[in-house]
Amino acid sequence: MLPAAVISSDRRALLRAAKPLTDFADQRITHADREPSQPPPTLNQLDAFIDHFGGLVQKYSLILNGSTLVDLIPTSQEDWKAPFRLAWLAPDSEA
Repeated sequence: MLPAAVISSDRRALLRAAKPLTDFADQRITHADREPSQPPPTLNQLDAFIDHFGGLVQKYSLILNGSTLVDLIPTSQEDWKAPFRLAWLAPDSEA
């Protein structure tokens, strides 16, 4: 069983990493402030949040499901080009 303090710590760290992004969303997108108090988040801040979030997803996936994700980037499990190899219109039909 995971101690509540660990979960709380993970949550605080996630909120801390997300703060520049949520501040931007609150000021510039949600409320459309004409004079925002902070500059927009940097790509490094966004990347840091994604990395942190991904680590938590993998950690809690292992705890809750007993298995972890190898990677968070979706990969196609099937042949995505298959529909393009099949002629679905007859040559004499109107398009």
